[in-house]
Order: sequence, then C-alpha cells, then structure tokens
Amino acid sequence: MSLIGLCGRSGSGKSECGQFIENMGFRVIDSDRVYRSLTLTGSPMLRELTSHFGKNILDTNGGLDRKKLSEIVFDDDDKLELLNRITHKRIIAAVLDWSAEVSAASTGGFAVVQAPLLFESGLNEKCAITVCVIAPEEDCIRRLVERDGLSREQAELRLKKQKSSEFLKRNCDYVIVNDSDIESLKKRTEQVFREILEVRK
Repeated sequence: MSLIGLCGRSGSGKSECGQFIENMGFRVIDSDRVYRSLTLTGSPMLRELTSHFGKNILDTNGGLDRKKLSEIVFDDDDKLELLNRITHKRIIAAVLDWSAEVSAASTGGFAVVQAPLLFESGLNEKCAITVCVIAPEEDCIRRLVERDGLSREQAELRLKKQKSSEFLKRNCDYVIVNDSDIESLKKRTEQVFREILEVRK
C-alpha cells in the first residue's frame, strides 16, 4: 500500500488540486467526507460524540450538526483535543482500509488522501509521501469568507489553529504553490505528481 498525503491550510486550494490529481488517474479520498460518513445517524462515532458533547450537537434528522459541534470546541482547546482523540483514530482506520482496496487500481499504485489535518491527526505517519498546497494568507482568508460565509475574524482564527505554511513546507516532501490562477495551479499540481511517479519508478 502506498499512500500520498495531500494537505494545506483552509482556503489554500486543496480541493482543486485533488480534482486535478483525480483527473490524472489517481484514486483520491477526502478525509472530511470520511468524517461525514462516520457521523451518520446512529453511527458508533456519533454515539461517542453525543456522550461527551451532548445531544444538542445533533440535527433534526439525528445526524451531526457540525456547526453546533464547532461552536462548542472552537474556543476550548481541551474540548477540541477530546474531539480529535475521538475522530482521528476512526478516520485514519477508514482511510487505510480504503487505500488498501484501491491502490492497485490507482495511477502508479498510489492512493491519495486529501487531509487538512494530516499532521495534527498523525495520518502523515501512514503516508509514503506528503504534499502540501501553500497559498498567501490573504487569499486563504478571502476564500474562507466567500466560501464558508465566515467573518474575517473567524477566518483568521480558523487559520491560526492550523499548522503554518512554514511548518508544512518544512515537513512535506513536495510543495505546490497556489499564488496565481487556476491554470497555473493545475500545471504545478500535475508537475509535482508526475515527478513523484518518475522518482518512485
């Protein structure tokens, strides 16, 4: 099994890179979608979350209301740490099961996990290669405001709680810089993943 971790701060352009990579024939999974699938109504992880954070985190259908949970943990580091302990281990297990199934059908035998909290979760330790997407801070803030409807203050706070661009550049094997237009990002992404295939032949 060969797993590539794709990470980057919120608003950096990870999703766009993930689509470009998928178009190259790589199998790509988004850890955020895994999280959603693990918190469906009645799931073991959701039961554990409600036992710690209360049933007020549920939506009208009995599934997880992520906004309500976020409001509880966002300004409380102890509660955020508890949330991460509950969720990360299950997300990692699900990603590893998935990658074992699809690697053989993926370009170069590599499966790719798109994970904003790659290092925070420890998932980086399961990856043969790590790639980060880096974008200017102001661009990330603007995208968060436009995409997620956050205020500038909320966007800045979200980014403050994540690994810095400097950390990601120091600790990842490859860096994709997203500081221009979408076509440039596509070319840079494809160049990095072609290099990975060439080096790992």
